[in-house]
Order: sequence, then C-alpha cells, then structure tokens
Amino acid sequence: QQQPVEGLNRIESSRIKVRGKVMVKGRPCVCKIASFAKPGKHGHIKCNFLVQDLLKPDKKYQHVCPGKDMIDVPEIVKYDLIVLSLREELDENMMEEVTEIVAIDEDGEQVILPFEEDNDAFEDAVEKYHNLHGEEESEDNKDKVVVLSIIQATVAKGKKFIWEFAIERVSIATKTTKKKSGGGGRRGRRRRR
Repeated sequence: QQQPVEGLNRIESSRIKVRGKVMVKGRPCVCKIASFAKPGKHGHIKCNFLVQDLLKPDKKYQHVCPGKDMIDVPEIVKYDLIVLSLREELDENMMEEVTEIVAIDEDGEQVILPFEEDNDAFEDAVEKYHNLHGEEESEDNKDKVVVLSIIQATVAKGKKFIWEFAIERVSIATKTTKKKSGGGGRRGRRRRR
C-alpha cells in the first residue's frame, strides 16, 4: 500500500509524444496518437491526443487542448508478485469460490489481493494456479509458480492522487533461488593498466 500523493510532475502538452504517460480525466494513460495543429491567430498550437487508460486498457479517451497547457504526469510502479495460495469460501450453493489471492512480493512481504469478479486477469491467475497446483500436483509442476506482473499508478481523487493497480500479465515461471554473490565491486569488468 502506497501513501496518497499530493501533486504530480507536469509537462507542457505540446511536448507530449506517442507512448508518453499523461493524466487525462483523472486517469493514468499512455498516448497512442498525438497530433498538433499550426498556431492560430492567438499564437498557440492546438494539441489533439488519443490516449489509452493504463489500468483499464479497454478505455480510451480523446483530449484536445492548447499547446501551452500543463498536463500531469502519473507516477507508475511495476513489480511482480508470486502467487502462494488462493483463499476460498463456500457460496450460497455450497460451491467453493475464490475470494482472495495470497502472494508475495520481491522482498518476501505477503500481499493479499481481493478477487475481482469478471476480471479476465484474475480469472486467468486462478485458472493457471489450479492447473499447476490442482488436486494431483505433478512432479513437473513442483518447481513452477504463477507470476502476476502488476502495474500501479496514481489516479485523481479530489485534490489528491491515490494508487490503483491492475494485473498486466499472468505467467508461469520456474522457481529460482537467489544466490548471494560473495565480494562486491565490479563483476565482469577488468581494469586496464
């Protein structure tokens, strides 16, 4: 959980490029199309952007503004989570229903994600977890884990910016153990004398 952010960096709209990150309608977006009209009688270029929401990729927005306008730039954090287990409860039909995904981050901290119904990424994560760790876990799957690639970005809420997240990708990876290297310094480089 990250703390709310008071203010964001800003960029002049005439400097926004394709694949640039901007806030439009209070949402973190990536610019897909940027077009600029020549300066008019008031001396400013007119900017026209088609952007895609980073957290809800099915949402697209169009934004038109003068080139001198300042636009907020969202803060974005990307990281991976490894799924440890699924928490399930019985629904009214006495069927098990996933309510939470329990995972760990790169620092070994436990993270609990509330399950979102009708969210393809969450359903994909549950399906892949069940395929790997079903009732009869095969020997081939013992060293495999489900990895959730998370994108977290600032979203406008009133005058502050709060953090929201989305699962960008669900994948299966082989468990690895991090080896601590002995000694420090420059590995792989030799000094010339």
